[in-house]
Amino acid sequence: MNKIPEVIDDAFANRIAFCENISTHEISNDSLRIYLDNYILESIKYDLLFKEGAQDSINIKVVSESYYKASGNYFNYLYNKYSTKRFIDISEKEYWINIESNQYITRDEYRLYDSIKMVNIPYAIKYLDSISLLLDNFQEYSIYQIEIANQYILNDSIFEYNHEVALRKYLEILDKKEYSLYLFESWRRWRCVYQNSNGHSKFSDIPNEFYNQKRNEVLQFLLNYITFHPDDDMAINQYILLSTHDNVLRFGEYDYGNQNILEYYYLYKAKFDF
Repeated sequence: MNKIPEVIDDAFANRIAFCENISTHEISNDSLRIYLDNYILESIKYDLLFKEGAQDSINIKVVSESYYKASGNYFNYLYNKYSTKRFIDISEKEYWINIESNQYITRDEYRLYDSIKMVNIPYAIKYLDSISLLLDNFQEYSIYQIEIANQYILNDSIFEYNHEVALRKYLEILDKKEYSLYLFESWRRWRCVYQNSNGHSKFSDIPNEFYNQKRNEVLQFLLNYITFHPDDDMAINQYILLSTHDNVLRFGEYDYGNQNILEYYYLYKAKFDF
């Protein structure tokens, strides 16, 4: 940070300019426009705080709390007023039932894999990988490949080049351009692992444009799929999840690094269960 202050200064200046150029006058919903105007105003104050290198902890606390309150008010209103119920008729309970991967596993060998991995995880992964090559169903194939990639991350003390292998597994699912219920999960895990390799600091390199390029490729494929399957609520829901998932944020609820740390924790909780 001390070596390139002008780059950081420019980044905040660009964010401020972006906020100042947002026009809300065409929004017909008065409440939404007011919430958004306030969120924009507090965002500018928040960015100015860091751009100017504020040292007053009391002022930082006041401005930060005001920013998070405005953000919460805006997004809560947005999500409640324009919830996914406007697009799909599926409850959260139904979603979790439909996304459960065990119901799509047809091979008895997978049960054997579950037993083997308790005693010999390297052999179990090779075994599962060999089984997946025999599958014709892309959805079941995705489940197997995600499981393999997850195990490489969860057992990184055992495997060499574990992150590279996991990234390749997740990315392969995305690049197949075939539909499954697990495209969003694959993208989310791919981005999380990639960013974890980039660093945890608030000032680590965070190539959101790179992540979003891959996101947009998957979104375009999903949109094409939905065009031919307009009644597939799970596909529409996946499109919404993927398109609204936050960028990797530098500043957020976690104070000691960028927000990918929380994503990494939530996606790989078993890694942190001691």
